Amino acid sequence: MLYYEIISELKKKAAYCFDDAVCLSYAVPEIENGIRVDKAFLYRNTLDTSRTRPFAVLVTAADDGRIVLLADCHYSDFVDPGRFPFSRKLDYRMPEKESVEDFQMEQHMIRKLYEAVRLFAFQKGLGLEQKQLLEKYHFLFSHAVPKDLIPFYEALSPRFEAWIQSEIY
Repeated sequence: MLYYEIISELKKKAAYCFDDAVCLSYAVPEIENGIRVDKAFLYRNTLDTSRTRPFAVLVTAADDGRIVLLADCHYSDFVDPGRFPFSRKLDYRMPEKESVEDFQMEQHMIRKLYEAVRLFAFQKGLGLEQKQLLEKYHFLFSHAVPKDLIPFYEALSPRFEAWIQSEIY
């Protein structure tokens, strides 16, 4: 089963726990205790919650989608409050797109590329095709994610960001 199919099923099962304002971040791969996992965070996104930080972390086993961890968290679990003070207002607005259709297409492409990238994440010496997939994924991801959320993604899997940098730059 593909990662985003797993997440879709999890969301259906856990729908009673979350309201419509709860957003699930994109996933990032990681290796924890020798197990390949996908990590994401949950955050609230409404007009009146401009200071909301991630409030939960979701870790699923990469092979079968089994929930390894679903836990409350504090934003300081992700970033140093000294560098990213709570008083700082977050901008959750997506970068401007041409249309809703363009936005949806971009979301679909990021998810599709992630499905491919997660299969070879952390491997050294990528082939040309793998590098091209990784470059495209990284480009789309960095242009789709609101800049204020990037530190939270980097904190989920610092190894992933370092690996990307080492392979494509």
